[in-house]
Amino acid sequence: MSTDLEAAQQAKDTLLGGRTVTVDLKKGGTEDVFVREATVREVIDDTYFNLLREDPMKLVAFMCGKPPAWLESISRASWAKLRQTEEDLNFDFALGEMKAALARGQKMKVIDDEADRQARRVLALLSVMPSQSAPKQLPDLSRPLEPAEAMRLRKQLAGSSSGQK
Repeated sequence: MSTDLEAAQQAKDTLLGGRTVTVDLKKGGTEDVFVREATVREVIDDTYFNLLREDPMKLVAFMCGKPPAWLESISRASWAKLRQTEEDLNFDFALGEMKAALARGQKMKVIDDEADRQARRVLALLSVMPSQSAPKQLPDLSRPLEPAEAMRLRKQLAGSSSGQK
C-alpha cells in the first residue's frame, strides 16, 4: 500500500514523465539528471527488456539521456539512486505490459520459444503473489534458467507465497 507521499510522487512523475535526481560527481560537485519514464513503444518493441537483460548500466544511461561512459563519473551512491529511480519509474509498467502480451498469447520478441515458456510459468506464479513480494529482478529469459537460478526463484516464490521473506 502506498503512502500519501508516494502517491503524490507518483502523480508528479507521471505528469513530468520522469524524475530529476541530484547525483554526486567523482570529481566533485553535483549534477541534476532527469530519469525519464520508458515510452510504451520502448516497452512493446522490447527496447527496454533488451537493455535490462543485456546491460543495466546502458538502460539507466539511456533513460537519463546520457552515454554509458558518463556513469563512470558519478559516485556509487548516485548510481544506486539512478538505478532505483529508473526501476521505480519503469519496472512495474514494463512487467505489466509483458504479462498482458503473454496473456494475449503474444510472444515477446526478446525471448525465444523455451524462454517464452519459462516466462509464462514465471509470470503465472508472479500473478498470484502480492506485488510487494514479487522479485524486482527478473531472471534472464533469453535462455533456459540455470538449475541454481531456478531453485533460487522457486525458493523465493515459495517463501513469498507462504508469507515469509
